[in-house]
This record gives sequence, C-alpha cells and structure tokens, in this order.
Amino acid sequence: MRPANDFNVLVPQADRMGAIGVIRSLGRAGFAVHAISSQSSALGLRSRYATRGVVAPPCGPFYVAWVRDYVRANQIRAIVPSESFLLSLTPQDQDLRALVPFEAGDEALTRLALSKYDLLQHLMSRGAPHLPPTLLVDLPVLPSAARLEALGLPLYVKTDGCHSLDESRGRTVRAETSAEAIELLRSLTRRFRHAIVQGHVPGRGVGASFLVTDKGLLAEFMHLRLHEVPFTGGVSSLRKSFRHEAILRDAREKLAATGWRGVAMMEYRWDPDTGQFWFVEMNARFWGSLHLALYAGVDFPRLLLDAWRGQPASPQAAYEQATCVHLPLEVQHVWSKLKSTHLSMGDKLGSLLQLCWLALNPAIKKDLLFPGDRMLFWRSIGDFARPLLHRRAPVTAAVTKPSLKELQ
Repeated sequence: MRPANDFNVLVPQADRMGAIGVIRSLGRAGFAVHAISSQSSALGLRSRYATRGVVAPPCGPFYVAWVRDYVRANQIRAIVPSESFLLSLTPQDQDLRALVPFEAGDEALTRLALSKYDLLQHLMSRGAPHLPPTLLVDLPVLPSAARLEALGLPLYVKTDGCHSLDESRGRTVRAETSAEAIELLRSLTRRFRHAIVQGHVPGRGVGASFLVTDKGLLAEFMHLRLHEVPFTGGVSSLRKSFRHEAILRDAREKLAATGWRGVAMMEYRWDPDTGQFWFVEMNARFWGSLHLALYAGVDFPRLLLDAWRGQPASPQAAYEQATCVHLPLEVQHVWSKLKSTHLSMGDKLGSLLQLCWLALNPAIKKDLLFPGDRMLFWRSIGDFARPLLHRRAPVTAAVTKPSLKELQ
C-alpha cells in the first residue's frame, strides 16, 4: 500500500463548503489534494491543506476534456466529485468514472441517486413510508389547482439537473398559492422534462449521513438544524450532532433501496411535537455541513479514500457531541429575522445577542475556523463584509428566494 502523500486526489468545485471540508480532511490525512474551481476567488483554492489550487473552466463542452488532461498530467489517482461533476460525465467517460471511489459506472444508478424526481418515483412505486405529500409532474402537462391545493399550502416546486433540457441546475422554489405554483411550472417547461411539487410539512431539518462501501455500511452520522437561512427554512447556518433511531432506520432503508455506494446524506423534516418525520431528498455527494461531522469525529472523506484504497476499517457508528456555526450565514439568519414583520422586537434583539454569543463562545465550532487552516475564516469574513462596505444588504442570491424571472 502506497503512503497517502503519494496519492493525488482531485476535488472539484472548491468554492463549496462540502468540497472545502473534503480538502481539509484529505490534506490533513496526508493526501496530495488538487483543488479546482471555475471561480478564482474560491476559498478552497487557498486552503493550506490543498497541494495545488487551480482555476478550471466552467462546466460545459470543454470542462470534461480539461479535467481529463489535468488528470493525465498530474497523475490523479482519485476524484471526489461534486454533483455537477458527476452530471457532466457521459457513459463514454469511463476513464474518469473509474477514478471516483465506488462509482459503479451505472448511469441509471447515478441518475437515481442524483435526481430528486427519479428517487421519489422509485420510492413511491415501492410504497415507501415517511414521504411528504408529493406530486410528480411530467412537463409540459400542468396539474390542476385542485390537485396542488390537496397537497397543502405552501407548496415547494423542485427541479434537478438530471432532467434539464439546457444544463440548468436544479433548485427549489416556494409558492404560497396553487396559482403561483402553476405559473412557476409553466415557466419551467422550456428548461426541464420533469418537476416535483410537495406540500408543506412542519418541523426542523435533520440530516442522516452515511458511507457505504462494497462491504456494507462503514460510517454514519446525524445532525439537527438549529438555524436556517432564511429563518423560516433553507440553508443551515447553525447545527448540532444528533441521533434519532427511527429516522436513522428509515434513512438506512431508503439508501439501501437505491443500491448507492459511497457517501450520501438523507435529508428529513422532523416535528418534535408530534414525533412525525418526512424524507425530503438525498444528496449523493459531500454536503455543506460536513465540518460538523469532522468536528464530531466522523472523518467521512478520509474513511472513503482509505476504504477505496483497500485499507482495513471497522464500521463507525458512535460520534461526539458538537455544535457548529457558519458565521456569515448566521448573520444572514439574523438579518432575515430583523426584516420580518411577524417577529417582535424582543425576538429580534434576542437573535442579535445570540449571534454575539455564538461568535464569542469557544465551545461553538466554526465551519471555516478549522485547525491548521484558520486563514480561510478571515478571508470569508472579508468576502462577506465587502458588499456591506458598498452599502448592499447582507443577503446573497444563494439563500434568497428566486424570483419567477430568474427561473425563466
């Protein structure tokens, strides 16, 4: 077995938090990490744990060819892919697929894992429990208002890149009425083959993360979302390690039903008042809250690469208690509360005080303030503060509700 520092690993989309966690995990373990991104300002390119940081072309007709040349020139032995990277590959790209740990080369299996539509269709056909009210829409045929209203308002219109007609990325948009949802679906007919409409389910966000190899389940971890952006639901800004046996069993069963190998996070909504929970979606890639798992002692990226290299490993189910915050996102969480017309002044002031406590409390881990790589934290603060100096509101497009015009 060659040492890890003789093993070159490519990590695409180094601008994403999940990829930054992978870079840090593998670099800390001694792997030679090659971080790439189409954004020259990507934080992952500047990580101290990256052996090289390289600006790549955007996903498009030249991207795969560029990656193939880079792999050959730099003797890349493994690729830890993003979703965009996997979607860029075709059945003919077997040379690159062979470098993705546990990638079976089965396009149907990959689509099942990456497509919200295909996965829900698969689970619904099997009568899987704990699914939210769901309607699968085959565009351009539009459902009636009555069918949509039967799901329960508000509604969530979802698409995914697997069924894009023009390489558009999937996204989720909230619609307050059935009429708004129908208008959204109509606007999607030129860009997607299918869409999903789901009714609202109450509760808090829960993630159940797994590493499955050819030898079975190797590691698992759960987290509970404490704060989201906006505060009514969205991207996680504050979360803690968590365990819920019923959700964990359901997540294992649904993951096994896909036949997927590698890493995946199964997202749920859990209502602590009633005990009910609903499966939302599967992320067959490293997730944005990966740093919490690293702080809790579950080193998914290293375990993935070690297992793929054939190193012996024992299944890991236990993990430590940890709470982790992404401070720039937490500022946006507070900002969404300050803008709300439904919260009291006391609630708003309380959120400001809690932000100060989270920032100053050393027991609260920070996503980007990672041991040995703390400079990325200060770079992220600078990137976040720069728009404020130009008097722009601290809410980015990544966490705001897209307008109908953006979808067209």
